[in-house]
Amino acid sequence: MRAPTPSDLFSPLSENFAQIADPCDVLYIGTNPNRAANCAAAGVPVGFENIPARSASTGFVSGGNPTLLAEEGRSITLGAVITPTFLPGLSMAFDYYDITVTNLIASLGAQTIISECYNSPAGINNSYCATVNRNPDFTFAEPAVIAGGINFAKQKTTGVDFDVSYVHSFDNGHRLQTRFIATKLMSLINYTNPSLPNYPNRQMNELGDPDLAFNVNVGYTAGRWDFDYNLRYIGKQTIGAWETQNSYAGRPPENLDAYPFVYYPTATYHAVRGQFEVNDKISAYVGVDNLMDKQPPLGLLGTSGGDPFDTIGRYFYFGINAKL
Repeated sequence: MRAPTPSDLFSPLSENFAQIADPCDVLYIGTNPNRAANCAAAGVPVGFENIPARSASTGFVSGGNPTLLAEEGRSITLGAVITPTFLPGLSMAFDYYDITVTNLIASLGAQTIISECYNSPAGINNSYCATVNRNPDFTFAEPAVIAGGINFAKQKTTGVDFDVSYVHSFDNGHRLQTRFIATKLMSLINYTNPSLPNYPNRQMNELGDPDLAFNVNVGYTAGRWDFDYNLRYIGKQTIGAWETQNSYAGRPPENLDAYPFVYYPTATYHAVRGQFEVNDKISAYVGVDNLMDKQPPLGLLGTSGGDPFDTIGRYFYFGINAKL
């Protein structure tokens, strides 16, 4: 369970204006089978005409929603750690997770909130109607609604995490350390369409959520020398939304020609680092990140939200550590 943050609840409100169609207006009440009953339950008379909303823009505010409730979650996790006796130093950990979050807080616009208030088959006692305001004559009050977070969405995800490490000390005092950490995403689905609450939107394999990502680290210590190698792998990700160029849930692709390619290419980054301990108080190190100078895919700079690609290119560094 996640409670709304202070920002979700109380972020400052800003005034906005928009042309908002009143679902209870006689012009629009027939466009959804639930509107007539819900508008009547709210006290709006039959044949109501919201003349101010028809003739001018309506004021509303955007910001925190103090009526938000806590998100609710259900999770199943299964894990195992294996340390075989026949190979000392080897440790393998596996974790399976299945998580569903309901009552998820997601942001909606003013028109959507007002429409869904009266479209609900469960009546007007819903999270959308909680922020809709009307005058005694049933026209919209000022502000008509708080546009922002609403408890309505759902997210489901399943996957497996792997963590495999091996440590070995040699007779000459040298030491080998290896570690493999991976995440295999099996599903990541959002339900964020308030009109179609069971309409799935696939997030897995979209930018920032590859179905496979892993890191490999190998370290070797020889006397005063330490050497490290790191490999980072990022699996394929779609250029647009998954549904744009892929079929999903029985639905055909929305636009096969939206982009010249469906996926950004997989990416592999290499890094090396060496360190020498001069004495007990001084050590020097040097390293190279993105050893192969791999550039981000065309159109990405590694700076946008969810973009996991390196933007700097090959990067050299060195330094000295000193203890006083």
